[in-house]
Parts: sequence; structure tokens; C-alpha cells
Amino acid sequence: MFDIGFWELVLIGIIALVVLGPERLPHALRAVSYWLGVARVTAARIKTELSLDATVQELSADIVQLSHEARGGGDKILSEISHENNEETSYRVNCIERQESEIKVNTFGGEVADSDNTQNDKDIDKLIGSNDKEGGG
Repeated sequence: MFDIGFWELVLIGIIALVVLGPERLPHALRAVSYWLGVARVTAARIKTELSLDATVQELSADIVQLSHEARGGGDKILSEISHENNEETSYRVNCIERQESEIKVNTFGGEVADSDNTQNDKDIDKLIGSNDKEGGG
């Protein structure tokens, strides 16, 4: 900071001894050393706070960048899921439409020929009807 060599310090010491005298010189040296220590501690604290502030700013920038990347990745994932759901929904709609067209083709006289679902419905109706007769009688 200051470019003071040994001979400059000796010269300052001699001038201080002449000006202050031998009685007040020790007290003055203690006061000067105290204030130099306070200045060093304050400078160290300021340096540490500036360093921490710079680190916080860097981390904040990293967090913002990561959150933008995460949002972008989330949007990408959502679009992929939406696309997959659309494909699956299209597939299901096509299957249902094919089944409906097969039912229309196989329909004769209002009944569906060889349909497992219709047979299951008839079996369920028979069971319900037999339970109604047993419960009522």
C-alpha cells in the first residue's frame, strides 16, 4: 500500500520522539497501532463481504439459468406427454370406430352375431332376472 522502507520508519520514529517526547510516545504508538488494527479488520471484513456478494450473485445467476432450463425441459416433457396422449387417444378412437363398424357389419335383424359383449350382457340379464324371481317369491 505505502512504499515505506526501513530508513523512512526510523526517520518517522525520530520525528515522533522529538515532537511528542519520551512520556507521550508509548501512548501514541499504542493508539496508532490500535487504529491500524481496526483499519485492517475493517478492510478484511469489506473484502470478505464483497467476495460473498460476488459468490451470491454468481449462484443467483446459476439458479435463474437452471430454472429456465428446467422450465424448458418441463415444457418439452409436457409436449412429449401431450403428443403421446394424443397418439394413444387417436389409437383408442380408431379402435372404437373399427369395433363399431364391425358391429354394424355383423348386425342382422337388430342383433349382433357372435359378440362376446352381447352374450355377456344376456348372461347378466339372466342372472338379474333369476335373482329378482328368487327375491320376490
